[in-house]
Amino acid sequence: MVSAKSFSFGLPIWRIMGDTLAAATDPSLLVVELRNREDVVWAGLNTSTQQLIWQHTFEQTDWWTSTIGCYNGTLLLHRYASNEQPAPKGLLAVNAANGHVRWELNQLSFVQTDGSFLQTAQQNAAQMLTYQWHILANGEKLPEMPATWTAPAPDSAWSDSILYPPNNVYYSFLSNFVSKKTGQNPVQTINYAEINACIVLLYYFYPQDSNTLSRSLLILDSKKTVLWHEISSSFGDSTSFGGFIHGQNQVIYLRSELELLVLNF
Repeated sequence: MVSAKSFSFGLPIWRIMGDTLAAATDPSLLVVELRNREDVVWAGLNTSTQQLIWQHTFEQTDWWTSTIGCYNGTLLLHRYASNEQPAPKGLLAVNAANGHVRWELNQLSFVQTDGSFLQTAQQNAAQMLTYQWHILANGEKLPEMPATWTAPAPDSAWSDSILYPPNNVYYSFLSNFVSKKTGQNPVQTINYAEINACIVLLYYFYPQDSNTLSRSLLILDSKKTVLWHEISSSFGDSTSFGGFIHGQNQVIYLRSELELLVLNF
């Protein structure tokens, strides 16, 4: 059985991020970046409780602010001067669980983090980069590289689907399988994943008597029984992942550019 929870937003969904270093935080946390040509907003949602926790922008940001990623519960953002000055002018850290700003560092850019410590860079008068170390939780500067520093080891609770392009050796098998089950003939890439003894397929096809491409999400159980089959002719390409992501017996699927769907198995 598959159930679904839909999250709708007033701005297009530009990017969806799980926590890259989620071992010490809630793995159900997702951060969503919403953006159009005038505005940018961030939101946090919990896929386990199926709640939108927060949604707003920050007074320290503007349209040129870019998202670096989410690390051990901390959302990191790069601030820029303008489109004419693309170099980072500072870092902003946000508590991804509640949307509150934790700290701000001016004139520094992100280098790397292991979830506990943060390395930043700054350009000096000679146009050379100098490096600093900080505590990720509060931004406090450290006098030297921490002795317990470990190389970043991504530990995301979310995985990307497997992409099968038409030239892949398994593409014809998957395409024929979809065609027999749905009567639709896939074109372009097929996204594939196995979740909790179920098969998830995302594919593109042309409906009969139409030259407009549509997209379909198909989920079947181990007996090849169709549990979910949804067709969409309105889809954006603004998200940072292709097709869908999955984890914890859930599928995160962009139903449209304004709507996110969480499917629970």
